Amino acid sequence: MKRIILLLAATIITTGAYAQQDTENTKNATVQLGGSDSISSENGSLALMLNGYKFTVGAQNTTASNTSSHITIKYASSIKRKRAYFGIAGIGAPYFNHIALMELGSNMLINTQFSGYTIEEQELLSLTGHKSVICTANIFTLNAPLTRNNSLVFSTALGFTNENYTFRNNITVDYVNQRFEPILLNSEIKKSKMRLTYLHIPILFDWNINKSFFLSVGANFDFLIDSALKYKHPKVKTDSNLPFNPVQVGITGRIGWKRLYAFVNYSPMNIYQNNSNVKAYRLSTGAGFWF
Repeated sequence: MKRIILLLAATIITTGAYAQQDTENTKNATVQLGGSDSISSENGSLALMLNGYKFTVGAQNTTASNTSSHITIKYASSIKRKRAYFGIAGIGAPYFNHIALMELGSNMLINTQFSGYTIEEQELLSLTGHKSVICTANIFTLNAPLTRNNSLVFSTALGFTNENYTFRNNITVDYVNQRFEPILLNSEIKKSKMRLTYLHIPILFDWNINKSFFLSVGANFDFLIDSALKYKHPKVKTDSNLPFNPVQVGITGRIGWKRLYAFVNYSPMNIYQNNSNVKAYRLSTGAGFWF
């Protein structure tokens, strides 16, 4: 009976010690149970003397010993895990953050459909992917592990995307009466293009196969900030009146090694407003880099 009471008392004292332990101001206490048996609290550890055996319960391990035997039972101490990791330009981000500070690649408009335009007008308004470039800067990142071993992570970021779409022909364009009107340029003018700037928010689920190799899938949310028409020699920039959709939603996939990855982005939404009688869809490929 005395042993049962002793074990119950040890359980109660142990529970109380873990619930109210103060690492800076610890108190020592001893309860004498009779004879050589006793329970004591010493600097945050619980010491139990029972029939010549001493049991010590501490923050790191539990031991039981006497003069003829020594038994050690270890258990992992509780570790506070962050629910989310916040980074600025990569600083403070954990190793499983796979949203690069800078993404560079090539972009194009695919499946372009013109309604009510002649073949000659469609040819003049066509774009080339050879000189069309996308550049994304992810300023703020947030990573939230969904599993204890960080194999599955929810990630998001806030940044800016700059897209350039270069005309195949030496033209610029105006939008008049719900129509795209090509305007021929001087033969000395080069690299006429449309430039779009978006506020960029990727939403990703990362599968970390190990600490180096990963796969990611998710969505991109892009909010149009500015659009312009540009060409060089002389360098001219004018605000665009083209009917771009102010919001774009697309899908993205990535495969990478550590903090380098290749990406593919596609938006099933028309880049232009529906009343423009032109349909085209954004597609970009490239790589994410850490500097």
